[in-house]
Amino acid sequence: MNDKSETAIRIIVFNDGGAWVAQCLEYDICAQADDLEELRDRIDATIEAERDYTRSKGKEAFEGIGPAPKHFADMWEKRSSFTSRATDHGMVELALCA
Repeated sequence: MNDKSETAIRIIVFNDGGAWVAQCLEYDICAQADDLEELRDRIDATIEAERDYTRSKGKEAFEGIGPAPKHFADMWEKRSSFTSRATDHGMVELALCA
């Protein structure tokens, strides 16, 4: 698990003006949708696409994608609930932020 791409990816989920947003913390990757089920599918697809794209360029997974801005990490610290789940691209930790 020394490879950064194999460590858990933390994602905050929040509502922004009626749309649900999922923002990764370790990488500045996000998705949005009208409902939480669709959001989960979209963020999974987006993470997988970014991972595959960087690998297709001969780089490590997610290489060159910096972390999300600090205010998202601050939101993680104030999360109202938290879950973990395994995905095709590794462990994902999701936090619902009010």
